[in-house]
Amino acid sequence: MAARRFNPAQIALLREELTRLARELAPTTVRSLYYQAVLSPVLDFITKDSSGSKSNYTAVQSRVLELRQEGLIGWDAVFDSSRTDYSFERWSAPADFASIAPLCYRLDLWRDQPTRPIVLVEKEGRSRSTGATLSASAWTSGPVRGTAAAVTSVCWPCPSGRTWRPASG
Repeated sequence: MAARRFNPAQIALLREELTRLARELAPTTVRSLYYQAVLSPVLDFITKDSSGSKSNYTAVQSRVLELRQEGLIGWDAVFDSSRTDYSFERWSAPADFASIAPLCYRLDLWRDQPTRPIVLVEKEGRSRSTGATLSASAWTSGPVRGTAAAVTSVCWPCPSGRTWRPASG
């Protein structure tokens, strides 16, 4: 498959629009940026790939990587949840950790309740931003993988130690 070629004006437009979209939608995925580029009236030369072609997706993916390497899009603005993060937090002294520890602590506000609200997010790419919003209320959220029918047989451990099962019919 030949690489998609753009003229300099198209490259400049694509870079500008991807930078704007990434900042507006962060945190988001490359796939989400690709679909937003397809829908953007500014980028009428980016169309949805078909017939097994990935030329436009690959072009968006390459430009996003360039923009991240140049510092125009933050590394935390675009994520790939299918990749495992092997990084660990590190501190140079116990006092450094002690200053951060209170920010990580969350009281389980649902610990004495018979039921716990759980929000299932259909798109994994939106799971991270939805989870950040809901965590302030101590709600549990997570992405749904697979078909809706498969979700009915899934069990998730709740932070309180109980196991969550979907309510039956």
